Amino acid sequence: MSKNKVGFPSPDFDDLRVCDGCTRAIESDSNAVLYFCDTVWIEMERFDLPEVTPQEMYCLDCYPNEIPVPHLGTNEGFSLISMREEEDGSYTYDEIRILKGSSKNQGVEWSVLDVIREYHMTRLEDFPYTVTPMYGYILFRRSGIDLSGFISEGELKIPSEEKDKILDLIQVYVDRGHSRSYTPDAL
Repeated sequence: MSKNKVGFPSPDFDDLRVCDGCTRAIESDSNAVLYFCDTVWIEMERFDLPEVTPQEMYCLDCYPNEIPVPHLGTNEGFSLISMREEEDGSYTYDEIRILKGSSKNQGVEWSVLDVIREYHMTRLEDFPYTVTPMYGYILFRRSGIDLSGFISEGELKIPSEEKDKILDLIQVYVDRGHSRSYTPDAL
């Protein structure tokens, strides 16, 4: 994975930058963490991107300090950046350093879409987002389930007897009125 190939979000991508973890605004002239990868799923189809690109942004409080379930076959990682809003409303970024990384030949064998389809109540057809390995992990983590606990022998293996427990936890989360957004204290 080449540090030179990590890009930044488009300066005019959004008029407000928010953390993909807690949804709080990321203030101008502050540091943040970008999650980048070269594999995404859009409308149920896998796309291998020609280079690693930023997908999600986290405040320093929500940055997980690891790639919890690195996806075998995907280059992915976290980069510490400083972000600055310009007078015209656009943003500029400066990369400080790559914090963590996992190359295509490292990681765990798992199908992000299959795990969501089988163990989560969110219909994949309703996703308005690009799905990344980190997004799949965060989706479950928001519901109180840490997928990294199911890694065994280089694979993400969820025992069939755990499926009902997982679905029950997600149902409790949904019943409490939570949406895809959350705050760190909800974890």
